[in-house]
Amino acid sequence: MRNLFFIFYFFLFFLNGFSQVENNLKIDIGNNPIALYLNSVFGVDTIIIKSDTSIFVNTSSYNFCYLQDDKKNHYLFLTNDSLVSVSYLDGFFETNGAFSSFITFLNEYYSIYKPKINDLIYKGYKSDEFEIYLYNIINNEVFDFYSNYNSHNQFSTLCQDYFMSLLKYEYLHSISKYLMKREQVVIDLLPSYLEVNYNLLNKDLYFKNLNDSANYSVDIFLQYIFNTTVLFTIDETQYFSDNSNSFLNFTNDFFSFVKRNIPDKLWVSFLTQYIDVFSINFNNKIIHVLTNFLYESPIDKEHLDNILKSLDNLLDLDRDSIDNDVQTNIYDFYLEDIKGDSVSLNQFDGKILYIDIWASWCGPCKKQFPYANDLKSKFSKRQLKKIKFIYISIDNDYDRWKSSVKKIDVDGYHFISPANQYNSVSDYFNVSGIPRYIIIGKDGQMVQNNAKRPSDSTLLGDLLQLIQ
Repeated sequence: MRNLFFIFYFFLFFLNGFSQVENNLKIDIGNNPIALYLNSVFGVDTIIIKSDTSIFVNTSSYNFCYLQDDKKNHYLFLTNDSLVSVSYLDGFFETNGAFSSFITFLNEYYSIYKPKINDLIYKGYKSDEFEIYLYNIINNEVFDFYSNYNSHNQFSTLCQDYFMSLLKYEYLHSISKYLMKREQVVIDLLPSYLEVNYNLLNKDLYFKNLNDSANYSVDIFLQYIFNTTVLFTIDETQYFSDNSNSFLNFTNDFFSFVKRNIPDKLWVSFLTQYIDVFSINFNNKIIHVLTNFLYESPIDKEHLDNILKSLDNLLDLDRDSIDNDVQTNIYDFYLEDIKGDSVSLNQFDGKILYIDIWASWCGPCKKQFPYANDLKSKFSKRQLKKIKFIYISIDNDYDRWKSSVKKIDVDGYHFISPANQYNSVSDYFNVSGIPRYIIIGKDGQMVQNNAKRPSDSTLLGDLLQLIQ
């Protein structure tokens, strides 16, 4: 792994040592409700702000938070003893008070570079190529952006250390996310140990970072630690999906690794992430493993009860009667239509769905569109009432997406689910490369998680068989 510029300047910082003021966040919104997201080691808490508000956010629990309207996030930097004031008017956020210049810089960084970093993961680069491109963005482009920013010399040491820490974990998180998605087996959502380039991971740094409690509430830190733990478990056990018990064995090995190596404070996050990422694979035996781990853990009663409730809900789905490659709820991800309205695939309930996940920058995706038009022309009007062709872009640039939709002129339903959006379609279906095609039956269940391309002449027969 390369030595990034910011590692040499990285210092741990703790926010809970400051004196407390009565309120450290003032939000003026007029008549436009927005959401405040507070991240912690126990998960994300959401507060809906419906009127002008002044609140105290304890940064010993939440040192990563953001406001969100229906289009974008506005990231904040808070301490316990300094007041930050945010105004939201006509779709724009304006920050005043403490750290205002740094918060403005932070949001510019997120708007420019977060999409570029996320896009790399889905462009199909080989692992060494990916690492080089990622390194160049963070170590060169971001460093220049930071150095040339007009007020960066005025940022406090606390702000500078925070940003360097953020970049460090942005890099490590991106590496771990790429490796998790690069050679994923569709059925169990895990790569084989033979396919992971472990040269991109630094085990000593990973174990050192496990104790970086100052970042326990930062989402990319928690995801990096979780992903890397999964990858090191795969390496340690030489995981390969070769039978129906493979994932059960992996689950036992993973939580054995957690018990040996992971600080207690991270266990709630690990369990929550494990359920979120892998619940499609769960059956009664796996839930039994998780339940046993819970009862042996030092997790407090409130969080224990919440996790047990989540597992009970999974049991209610009777997943033993469902094949591992079937996902019964396909609708729980972020989706917008061409008008900018938040929508759901629930509107197509009872229809067969052929879903095309693509992006404007994806050449192989665009080469398939003429075949898609030709495929659709072969269905009768009666058949087209039973099947819907859905096109979901993972672009982060809305204007580029809309322009591409006009140019490609593909008949169907067009939506966008940006890759940098929380709970995006790419995260939901664990998409490691595009184009990606998914077929959903009229009963809402997964038929194929990695379906044939429109250019495949046998696809028509498969779809006609579903319609009958």
